[in-house]
Amino acid sequence: MHLSYGNIFVECEGKSSEINVLRNILTFPDGKENTECLLTEDLLGGHIFLSGLFNIVRKNLDEMEIPYTVSGAPLLNDLDSIQVDDDILEGITLRPHQNRAVFKSLYNKRGIVYLPTASGKTAVAGALTKTFDENKTLLVVPGVNSLKQTYQSFKEKGIDNIGRIGDEFSETDSQHTIAVVNSLYRRIQNCDESIQKILSEAKLLQLMEAHHTPANMWSTVARNCFSEYRIALSATPFSQPDTPISYRDHLLVGATGDVIAYTPEYLLMDQGFLSSPHVITVDMTGPFLKHTNWQIIKSKCITKNDVRNEAICHIATSLCDENHKVMTLVNETTHGDLLCKMMSKGRIEPIYMFFGGSKLSTYKNGNKVGTQTIPIDKLSKDLLRKDSYCLVGSPAVHEDADFPDVDTLIVAGAGRSFQHTVQSAGRALRGSSRVWVIDFMDKTGFVMLSQSKARLKWYVDRYSKAKRFVLSQVENADEAIQLVLNDT
Repeated sequence: MHLSYGNIFVECEGKSSEINVLRNILTFPDGKENTECLLTEDLLGGHIFLSGLFNIVRKNLDEMEIPYTVSGAPLLNDLDSIQVDDDILEGITLRPHQNRAVFKSLYNKRGIVYLPTASGKTAVAGALTKTFDENKTLLVVPGVNSLKQTYQSFKEKGIDNIGRIGDEFSETDSQHTIAVVNSLYRRIQNCDESIQKILSEAKLLQLMEAHHTPANMWSTVARNCFSEYRIALSATPFSQPDTPISYRDHLLVGATGDVIAYTPEYLLMDQGFLSSPHVITVDMTGPFLKHTNWQIIKSKCITKNDVRNEAICHIATSLCDENHKVMTLVNETTHGDLLCKMMSKGRIEPIYMFFGGSKLSTYKNGNKVGTQTIPIDKLSKDLLRKDSYCLVGSPAVHEDADFPDVDTLIVAGAGRSFQHTVQSAGRALRGSSRVWVIDFMDKTGFVMLSQSKARLKWYVDRYSKAKRFVLSQVENADEAIQLVLNDT
């Protein structure tokens, strides 16, 4: 068998039995009780796979003692050629873990930078962009909020000549481009020549938080981009914490490569770069629902569960009254709308709900009184000036917006996903002071209970090694409120 390594694909030549071995190596579960294979045929009938999977294939072939030859194997950079000095990074101050990530990216040329939520991945992306200031670069982001925040951050770091591509922008003649992935994907599908030019000329491709974008979108971008340097940055690159398992996980590895830099949350918490959370789970009892239909469970146990909703509102408004900055995360905007109406009844201060994009709704006396368009950076600054606030975040906010001064996070939705749980909790970890993450131990059905236990497991797995981590389990909302006030 012969493997010919290329920038995007590895070409394979061998007997049919050897190709079948490759097919087995490159077949992965798709998360829906089926499998998908990442060994495909090219236009001439040959067999190819994504270059980022090269090490996985070689490891498996070595373990099976199957002989093979290689041509064009990837070359690492010469250590002496890597220059990341103060002159290049003027305007950017890197912490040790960020500096290490930049160095590893330049040395390996491709791979996954695995850094926690709120640990400064944008600073890493900015530093990498600055080191390629004489070349063209492309940074792909998941949504319009991250586009606007990244653009503003890059400007503040002294990066000029930046173009934006998204629903509101089409700036295709710049040296550095920041693009929303779904907009980029559509324009690739439409054979947009200006996009093809960007993809062909970029020397550096960065995929920011690729894990929660539909895999076919960023995979299509990566397959059409000829960049020599290909870096993914994510707090949760895989569906499980430590290793790629699913087809989707391996698509990301295929697009960029293996994990090249990893820093766990607890190290940054102990160093004062991230907040150490006090996780509080509130028991939620009620009629035990035996349904397995998720739509019924969601309606009865979450969205229309009066007892649970009242507990959420009581915690949020009580802590807001004690000068806490509270964000409540919901999985559906209809649930968020209901909670905002409940929270705002009889209150002088308004309740806010932030949607995807730049939409902010205001609620007073149980009613929505208006919706405005406000840039997320302006909203963050406006909220920063307040002594306290009560904000409800729509599903888009879970991973596509940063509010650095949130000190209390209420998880009002449900679910068991590692990625969703860690990303949601990460909304409150930016900073060095104590933060509180309030979740529910839902004892209203087998499904709800199993999801609550799964989220609790992820909190413990990710944060319990931090010296100041605290986990408390309480019976009701009042006990949760008192715990926060006593821990302040």
